[in-house]
Amino acid sequence: MSLEGAKDGSNRPVAAFKIAGTVHKIDSKDANAETTTITDGISLLIVQADVDSHIAIGPTPVASVSLTPITGKVAYYFRCRGGLDKVSVVKEASASDGNLYVTEME
Repeated sequence: MSLEGAKDGSNRPVAAFKIAGTVHKIDSKDANAETTTITDGISLLIVQADVDSHIAIGPTPVASVSLTPITGKVAYYFRCRGGLDKVSVVKEASASDGNLYVTEME
């Protein structure tokens, strides 16, 4: 749910969301790893990795280097189906091991 009336530094309206309280942290390595199921009622995620990685989102996601790439240390926003979806990750082949952080937003 967006917060009505939120403004940026130039007093322009922006969409603002509240952290729902759950942050999933999973290893981003050569092998696919996944979060637990996203909390029921959640429809927006912030996803950020320490290292360049690839992700998949769905009920039984399997990340691979041929799927959605994300750049390390950059936040990405994704829609999801709370109570159904999980997020999986695998690191870019040339990257060191790292972590993926998935923050549930409302």
